[in-house]
Amino acid sequence: MKTYRLIPAALIASCLGVLGQPLAAVPSPGSEIPTAVQADPHSTVWQVIESDEEGLPCVRSWRQIATGLNWMNPATGIYEPSVEAFELTRTGHAIAVRGQHKVILAPNINEGAALISSCPTAKRFDQTRWV
Repeated sequence: MKTYRLIPAALIASCLGVLGQPLAAVPSPGSEIPTAVQADPHSTVWQVIESDEEGLPCVRSWRQIATGLNWMNPATGIYEPSVEAFELTRTGHAIAVRGQHKVILAPNINEGAALISSCPTAKRFDQTRWV
């Protein structure tokens, strides 16, 4: 009975060791470059195709998992890697729009709607008054 409890725990621990690391730290077999073959908001499936000793194709894949890993680009309709960065507009606003949560910061914190945020369900939150 105890053996059955240890096997899933060991399997989960070994998977977390690979999946919890950034892409650069995940070992890619051979000299091929990993390719993203599937993505959703919280995971990406990476794949490498190489030849074995007999010349037959060998497909290796793994799933990278993280909360908010990808965001859906409305222009293309596909998931792209999230970017944790602000961009400055001509009016001085700082915007972060290449992630699941969108944030707009006003150049003056004392003006109305100094912070505007939206979540993946398109619900919008405006912070108009600071306490």
